[in-house]
Amino acid sequence: MLKERLERALSKGTRSREGIRPSVDRYRWNEITYSIHYQGALRLKPKIDVEVERLSNECKDKIKMVLQTREAKPTEICPFADMALGIRRIIPEDGPLRIELTGDEFDKISWILTATILEGTMGWHYEGKEKIVYVRTKKGKLKRMKNVGLFYENKKPIAVMFCRKFGDDHEEILVKWLECDDRQILVEYKPAGRSDGGSRLGYRYFIDYVMFSSPWVKQRAIEILAPLERSFNEKYEPTLTQTKRELMHHSRQNIVASP
Repeated sequence: MLKERLERALSKGTRSREGIRPSVDRYRWNEITYSIHYQGALRLKPKIDVEVERLSNECKDKIKMVLQTREAKPTEICPFADMALGIRRIIPEDGPLRIELTGDEFDKISWILTATILEGTMGWHYEGKEKIVYVRTKKGKLKRMKNVGLFYENKKPIAVMFCRKFGDDHEEILVKWLECDDRQILVEYKPAGRSDGGSRLGYRYFIDYVMFSSPWVKQRAIEILAPLERSFNEKYEPTLTQTKRELMHHSRQNIVASP
């Protein structure tokens, strides 16, 4: 049954006019198609055939989950069920670092990206969010803080990260150096609305991310994130038809190159 449903879905593709559904399907089916191809279980000619028995259990579970949720309402389907975030576009403008993000957990996407950027640019180590911590201020006093992230340098706490909410559609992340009150990095993020192209692009979770930092942090962050941006667009932006065409082209090249 799984084999028949999977082959029927791959044959159908993702071209339709169902609003948000095509974009979500495109992400998920492209990921599944690549996964099946890399496991050597996909044949596209003369007709689509999948050797399900060759697939890993993890891949089978993902396919079952996607097939089950195809009948759900569009608003109940989230792209990247097993991905933390996707970097759709780094906006090349002067000023603060601006990024378009998409993912499945709105409250966690910008937090994870900020931690990733600071680990890569500052050389810090991040160990996750803590429910309650006591940090020593510049004046030597202990301050109790809730739901914060700590950054370490040489096993010593160097900075703290926490959220500040301003209504339902605007939030901030503040990163403050523990021993230097005047050093901080501010991140603003909000869901993209109709004026930001969210409706046209069809993303379920589409976020406008802005980081206010020094120019060298911005430049280093762009260098770190550019490969992730390129990988996201190459893998998830094409339609399923374009993905299958590309895989067929690679398969032909491999056959010709074989002795």
